[in-house]
Amino acid sequence: MNYRSVIKWAILGGLLFSMAFLGPALKAQKSDEDVATGDALSPREALRQGAMELWAAEKSGEKVREYLVAARKKKDIIRINCVQEKLSQINTVIGLARKGLKDLRSAAPKDDTGEKSRILYEKMSIYREQAENIRREAEGCSGEELTYTGKTKVTVEIDPSIPKIDPTEPHSGLSGSGIGVDLAIIGRPPEVSPYF
Repeated sequence: MNYRSVIKWAILGGLLFSMAFLGPALKAQKSDEDVATGDALSPREALRQGAMELWAAEKSGEKVREYLVAARKKKDIIRINCVQEKLSQINTVIGLARKGLKDLRSAAPKDDTGEKSRILYEKMSIYREQAENIRREAEGCSGEELTYTGKTKVTVEIDPSIPKIDPTEPHSGLSGSGIGVDLAIIGRPPEVSPYF
């Protein structure tokens, strides 16, 4: 047996080993990823998850309604208009999510492959995300109330090692301070351009 045939047999053996032992492991890993991304949802699980997505979207809608009540109590017309617009948007999204869940309920029992249920569930997930984004925008409408922490109090501490003389004043006492230069003697620097 020569050197080249040994290498060929080693490579072939490695490939066979890989196909026999690593192939099923890679296939199992792929199916785990499919479950994580929602590709392998059963129609029943898609229906349950879709109901949870609608619930989350409705909770976001309740928060926006609370923001509107708070804006009306403060009689802040700008906030009221902004939050009302967001409430209208979120109500539209919740209506779409309710219709989506209704469609999912009618499609799930007849869905043998689970493909249609998965697609309808993904739509429900998108509706929930849209509702959460609108809720965050409505929070932004609230403006400074969310960021207001009270009156600002400023305290200033002066380091005692800083000299009390002002170096910008011409006769501030620098000549006797050990620096060796009196600013009054220096004067103004020469002009850079004769056109000024």
